[in-house]
Amino acid sequence: KEVQRYWDGEKPVVVALKGSTVVLPCINRNQVWTERHDEEDQQVVHWDRQPPGVPHDRADRLIDLYASGEGRSYGPLFIRQKMNITEKAFALGDFSLRIASLEVADEGIYSCHLHHHYCGLHERRIFHVSVVEPEPERKVVVNLTRSNP
Repeated sequence: KEVQRYWDGEKPVVVALKGSTVVLPCINRNQVWTERHDEEDQQVVHWDRQPPGVPHDRADRLIDLYASGEGRSYGPLFIRQKMNITEKAFALGDFSLRIASLEVADEGIYSCHLHHHYCGLHERRIFHVSVVEPEPERKVVVNLTRSNP
């Protein structure tokens, strides 16, 4: 569940509840991404994540996805299972990253890179994900004892 989504001046910030699922959109429905071409194998999509305080050149690679159908996920298995892109990504032009069971450890700056080497296309989408603890439900205490006049 998203609590808030806003623009910080250079990128969208997504604030979501711990334990919820969030989708970071990365969509390009241009024909170059959705049509089958001989040079389709030149298309590649990467998702990276920078943990807080880590410079972008030290970002962790999360996923590489190739139009040929090859894909690689990096990091521990539990991360690979909770972060995914639809298998029909190239057919749909939708490379959005879905992150399930958000933890505070998932905070950071996520970036989607679209490369089409054949035609030199390079696009990038960047998101800052922040995770907040759900607020404990407030118990309403009703005082039924009436003071005698």
